[in-house]
Amino acid sequence: MFFIIRKKLKKDCLKVKDYDNKNNKNDGNFISFLLIILIFIAIIPLIYFVSTLSSGETKTIKEKENVQIIVSEDDTPESLYQKALDYSSKEEYKIAFQYFKISSDKSYTPATTMLGLMYECGTGVEKDYKEALKYYKLATEKGFYPAECYLGYLYYNGLGLEKDIEKAIKHIKNSADKGFSQAQYLLGIIYLKGDEGVDKDYNKAFYYFKLAADNGHIYSQYNVGLMYTKGLGQLFNIPNYVEALKYFNLVIENETKNKNDNKKEEKNRDYFVFSNTSNNFIAIGNHFEESDNLALNSKNNAYTLAKNNIGVIYEIGGYGVEQDYKKALYYYELAAKDDCETAYCNIANIYKYGRGVKIDIKKAADYYKISADKGFPLAQNKIGRIYELGEGLEKNLDEALKYYKMGADNGDMY
Repeated sequence: MFFIIRKKLKKDCLKVKDYDNKNNKNDGNFISFLLIILIFIAIIPLIYFVSTLSSGETKTIKEKENVQIIVSEDDTPESLYQKALDYSSKEEYKIAFQYFKISSDKSYTPATTMLGLMYECGTGVEKDYKEALKYYKLATEKGFYPAECYLGYLYYNGLGLEKDIEKAIKHIKNSADKGFSQAQYLLGIIYLKGDEGVDKDYNKAFYYFKLAADNGHIYSQYNVGLMYTKGLGQLFNIPNYVEALKYFNLVIENETKNKNDNKKEEKNRDYFVFSNTSNNFIAIGNHFEESDNLALNSKNNAYTLAKNNIGVIYEIGGYGVEQDYKKALYYYELAAKDDCETAYCNIANIYKYGRGVKIDIKKAADYYKISADKGFPLAQNKIGRIYELGEGLEKNLDEALKYYKMGADNGDMY
């Protein structure tokens, strides 16, 4: 239609040129006709936009950094926040950020806190600790206690401001006392580590881990179980394997629940893993500095480590739990299905020493090698010994030396 009109206008224009001096009246009519057509073309989008407003379809269009956000007039701060979460789950973080921002501008403090987290982590925006600090303070001033926990985290690490451990503990504790499990968890880690001018205190660490664990915090449930296995924070430092099993099983139950609900595993900012190779228990928790000498690289999550540690409890026995090698092997194999390097080593021990099964040196060697190749130091020592003696595998001194060196470099003292 537009091209037909354009062609007609062109033809009319030619006529006007030909008869310009003959018919001024026709010239005026043509100009009027042209103006009417142009106004009609220009007004169509405006009519459409007004009609969408009256129907409630669109209220605001916001565009920033090439990201277009459409907000319905029916959207509330809560619904905008949920939209942001939905986009975050799809890893469309720039769009999520914009929805969080609009929700925050409407004084919704959870959204304000999420803006702080996104600036802190550099997710959807450039990392900016000062901006994170601004939003955490804003949400904290409005009484949103999760934000106060994250504010304390910044003070603890000196991110965006001068490090202040006293203020960090104060803010995290305020959040913890109001029931925020992440804050309770962080306090547990602070007292478990006992650095940055804070005295190590296993009793306080256990207290805060247990608060968070009983609030459903998965990593705290794991750490409570671990502390029971070692007697840390317990009367006379006596282990309690019955309670340890209870909390490790809670972790596994949470894995099943999350799978059934199609939920992703809870993510923490960072975590550290340390191991006691004498019994192969593994600890997991949040930590603040990547350079911490307890930190080891591990791809295992709390669910996997809980399975392994239940196996250890049944293999060792005692402290209220009857020794049961079959159960131990069962849980080690569950952890091995999750590709846990420690579990492979523990299965190897079961077959090497014939614990509840017939001794099978070849099978033990195979499991030691899997564990060693995945970086577990104790297994690297064990497989080195096997290659040195030719037990289960062909004797190979070069391979023995290679694995001994790998184990030594990874901290195996033997």
